[in-house]
Amino acid sequence: MSERVTLASAALALVVACAGRPAVTANPPPVPEIDRIDVIAHVIVPTDGAPRHQRLSGISGLAYDRWRHEWIAVSDDRQAPRWYVTRFAADRDRLVLTSDPPVTAALPAGGARALDFEAVVILPDGDLLIASEGGRDGERRYPSSIMRFRRDGHYLADVRVPERFLPSTGEADRGLRDNHGFESLGLSPDGSRLWAIAEGPLLQDDEPATGRRGARIRLIEFVRHGDSFAAARELVYPIDRVPIAANLGDSAVVVDQGVSEMTVLPDGTLLSMERAFVRDNARRRSWNVVRLFRLDLDGADDVSGTASLRQATGVRAIRKELVADLSALTSALPPALADLENFEAMAPAPSPAGAVSIVMMSDDNFSASQVTAAVLLRYKP
Repeated sequence: MSERVTLASAALALVVACAGRPAVTANPPPVPEIDRIDVIAHVIVPTDGAPRHQRLSGISGLAYDRWRHEWIAVSDDRQAPRWYVTRFAADRDRLVLTSDPPVTAALPAGGARALDFEAVVILPDGDLLIASEGGRDGERRYPSSIMRFRRDGHYLADVRVPERFLPSTGEADRGLRDNHGFESLGLSPDGSRLWAIAEGPLLQDDEPATGRRGARIRLIEFVRHGDSFAAARELVYPIDRVPIAANLGDSAVVVDQGVSEMTVLPDGTLLSMERAFVRDNARRRSWNVVRLFRLDLDGADDVSGTASLRQATGVRAIRKELVADLSALTSALPPALADLENFEAMAPAPSPAGAVSIVMMSDDNFSASQVTAAVLLRYKP
């Protein structure tokens, strides 16, 4: 495939600034190929001087609007929480991206909170459900949340999440960890079910995953009631240990790992994205590990009545099938993506009969050493 990429933009100038996670500087250890995913096209967003609050940066969630034939891409810019209406078109191995000016989220007066948009789904009526990871302002912790917005940015309401996911001033060991809140949302094709997964485990459930061990986190299944959703089941989602080459030994450290995205295919299949950033300080190497899994919820136990998973035994977790380790696809990507980047967004795309296409986007962390990229994949169920 060609290494040349193009971008057509109808209404937006784009740039990347200096901040965020250090650049990836080496390829991950070799992984076996899994013949389920092919790279069809790709694009790297160019830089040209637009201000931070306008440029297509920090993309951490993506959803396809099958009624309007466009995508919604949310940015995790805490300074200006926003989303973009984008469109993609494949031209041979080039992915052409166009984007409208950003829509800034507007909360009601007195609704101060830390917003960190990480995931989005589109309801049949056109409203958006957006997951915010929350954050901290001094000693005050703002909880991770799921909010409903109109397309013009007007805030409508919150989806109520179970108390155990919220921080408590009286219990330092309860709730979601800072920077490990809800990063993934999925909506059933008929709009009757909503699924949410946090990036990491609850404080009372488990320690974060590392290169030596996995972790158990909770998937929440919400059921639609009128204009909102109510929490129903909680299922155990097992985060897999990141595969690190044995010859790296203790010098390789998993800096950050968790579930960064989830999407629902047109046939109702759930796909999750697990992403990890690995650094080997002794050898001055670093790389991203990005893997896609097909989820099977059938037979998983409801743990909504379980206060903590630390001592829970015999719990049947969600079954997962690895469908792609993107490290095996880097030969089909341009050199700038050979180390995979910080992919955090994923959504199905229109596909010919019998095929499934997926668009993935990376979060550049507003860093000059990283890029906003989009990749079109063909998934073979």
